[in-house]
Amino acid sequence: MELRRDLWLGLAALLAFNLVMAFGTVGLLTRIGPAVDRTLHENVASIQSAEQMLTLLARVGGRPAAPAERQRFVAAMLRAQGNLTEPGEADPLRAIDRDQAAALGGDAASRARVIEALQRLVDVNRGALWSVSARVRRLGTGGAWAAVFLAAMALTLSLLAGSRLPPHPHAARAPLRHARGAARG
Repeated sequence: MELRRDLWLGLAALLAFNLVMAFGTVGLLTRIGPAVDRTLHENVASIQSAEQMLTLLARVGGRPAAPAERQRFVAAMLRAQGNLTEPGEADPLRAIDRDQAAALGGDAASRARVIEALQRLVDVNRGALWSVSARVRRLGTGGAWAAVFLAAMALTLSLLAGSRLPPHPHAARAPLRHARGAARG
């Protein structure tokens, strides 16, 4: 009876260990998703605003912008300013705000400065996306190696538990008896 109890306790401990490992791995991987989604949403929104401003500047060319075009540009600029999520976004947005009226009025030098500031804004947000991508890869790799380590521990524990069990006196003889019986016919 003691052997049966020891076997059940060992199996229960291994099962509990494997369940903790499985849920821990799932927990790690589910924590990554919302952080990635939030970063993507924030940075893609800023990139889209910059694209809208660049598109309007391209359409306007060297002529003064119509009032509707000015309104669309300012709306895109305000969306980008309201979505200030990265440390390097403030300077380009200030430069855009400072030069946008002259740029939309047809001033070539102001237009060039706004375009350069928009490029910096896009670069900052693109850099943030690359950064979160690298972080996710590191977390995923770390989680995978942690799961491998825990699985190796579970295997080691099961081997140790199996080696500590006393041999059953009839366990070694049973296969021999079956082989002899099969050989006799």
